Amino acid sequence: TIHDFQNKSRSRKTLSRAIVMDMFLPILSGALLYASFPPFSLWPLVFIALVPLLLFLAREEKFWRLFAGSFLFIFIFSLVFMRFLPDSLLVADGIFIWMGLPLIIFFLKKKTPLGSFYFFLAAGGLVLFFAWLLARFSPLPSYMSLFSIPLGTTSFAGLASWGGVVGLSAFVILVNVLLAFSLRS
Repeated sequence: TIHDFQNKSRSRKTLSRAIVMDMFLPILSGALLYASFPPFSLWPLVFIALVPLLLFLAREEKFWRLFAGSFLFIFIFSLVFMRFLPDSLLVADGIFIWMGLPLIIFFLKKKTPLGSFYFFLAAGGLVLFFAWLLARFSPLPSYMSLFSIPLGTTSFAGLASWGGVVGLSAFVILVNVLLAFSLRS
């Protein structure tokens, strides 16, 4: 009947709106991280840039959405590197490396009874691990793919003397984890 058709049409619109809203968080996270790098150099954004991604990872239950959101995040963040590379296909390696994150997050959520704070802490650790993998095994310069680069010209750069660039990235991710945990719903 016409009533059933209208209900299906509404439910499809609602579903597509929900998907767009769900994908907004990783897109926002990628855009904030992109803006923290040169030429914009809005370095304070690095302390909140991963919060939307972490909230998305905590909230999303479906694997394909975790995969799509992670892909959108890393693709937007990779646009930073495409300006510096003669061949933008070099960025594809980093995107493929990063795609392990949603797989592990999915199994972590299904197999491990983690509390909310422990999930955010584990997700932050996984983000750091995959950023390190990206820095280590992609053909990009290793310092570019870690989240501490925008802080290189600030007073926070002194923290790198304690733990290097990875330690500074861990500090940035820990700040994001604490903010995400405090904003969870």
